[in-house]
Amino acid sequence: MENSLSYINVLPGSKTELSSFYNNIKSEILSGSYNVLKIDMQFKYIEELVKMVRKDSDIKNLIIEEIEKEGGKLETSNGTIEISRRTTYDFSVDSEWLQIQQEIDKLKAKQKGREKILKSGIDAETGEEIVLPSKTTESPKYSLK
Repeated sequence: MENSLSYINVLPGSKTELSSFYNNIKSEILSGSYNVLKIDMQFKYIEELVKMVRKDSDIKNLIIEEIEKEGGKLETSNGTIEISRRTTYDFSVDSEWLQIQQEIDKLKAKQKGREKILKSGIDAETGEEIVLPSKTTESPKYSLK
């Protein structure tokens, strides 16, 4: 049996290959020759696999080490990979910031309450009917086993 990465190596490695691969997949799916639901579930597993690999700290640390060996940036024929640094701050140590955040939280709660009233379709104070423009969207929901 081949190793797991051998499957990755046959996937597109450039924007041109990606576009072509996508167009082929779309055409094959729309042809009706395949079980679109089975294919869609497989795509969901691939999506979850990519998320797992991207979040894995061991893999991420190894990638950062390799980029650092290349001087912090690696340019190839099909893209660039570099280290991105981001600083985060803990503002909760500031009393004025905390006070502002509490006000925001109160306003958000008030807004949620108002949204609930608006969704009900009846103004509780006046008894008037409230008609809001609405938009319903549909999309697949996945439960992986």
